[in-house]
Amino acid sequence: MIVTTVTKGAEFRLSQPTLGVDSDRHTVQIPLGSVIKVLTGEENQERMVDVDWDGTIVKLFVQDIQVRGIPVKATHAGRKPPLT
Repeated sequence: MIVTTVTKGAEFRLSQPTLGVDSDRHTVQIPLGSVIKVLTGEENQERMVDVDWDGTIVKLFVQDIQVRGIPVKATHAGRKPPLT
């Protein structure tokens, strides 16, 4: 299994709906295909990081991003990478 590093500034497209926590501590479901941008970097898989999802800041577990996130490469600007 290849572990994706979750670092500040990285962008990921979600391959599955994923739960996050908003600033009011409510759970929110981020839909399949959404692009998120990591705002804080964390190497510990048990930690949560802040991400920007369509202008909303939510917290996600690093492990969820590693399992469900497809890295968005600069070469895909303006295009959606395929979901596999």
